[in-house]
Amino acid sequence: MAVWQFTFKPIPRPAPGASPEDLWASFGWEKQPVPESLLSRLRSLLPLKETYGTGSDTTLVYGEQSQNDIHVDYEDGRVVELRIRLDLRNPDVALLQAIVEATAAVDAVFVSSDERVFEAEWNAVVTELLASRAAQFVEDPMGYLRRVADSASRHGSSN
Repeated sequence: MAVWQFTFKPIPRPAPGASPEDLWASFGWEKQPVPESLLSRLRSLLPLKETYGTGSDTTLVYGEQSQNDIHVDYEDGRVVELRIRLDLRNPDVALLQAIVEATAAVDAVFVSSDERVFEAEWNAVVTELLASRAAQFVEDPMGYLRRVADSASRHGSSN
């Protein structure tokens, strides 16, 4: 993941009152199948560029890994994870809108790389995106790097 990419995943909607353990377990599609309409729509948004793995355990990468991409992870021939990375240096609003609409249509939600769950609703997605580390980096790369360095020095990390 590049620092300028906002990473998030469509996941099944957690049950109301789910415990943290239940919530963590729902971050993928291991317990229920990915709706075919969601999978089909996401695969249609970007061209297939790469395939990793062999047999029934593979990852398909749609789009360019340093820009916008969608990863579809298979285990034992079943989709277990969908991962989306958006290049915030050059935001593709139409792509994001299509992802949000496809996810909302199957009543799924999103989880950020910081493990925050948010609705597949335009304002919620934009709010999460704007609060992301990727957005902070794109807005002010040097300021972001200074904050990271300051944080690391406060926590005793050094290179």
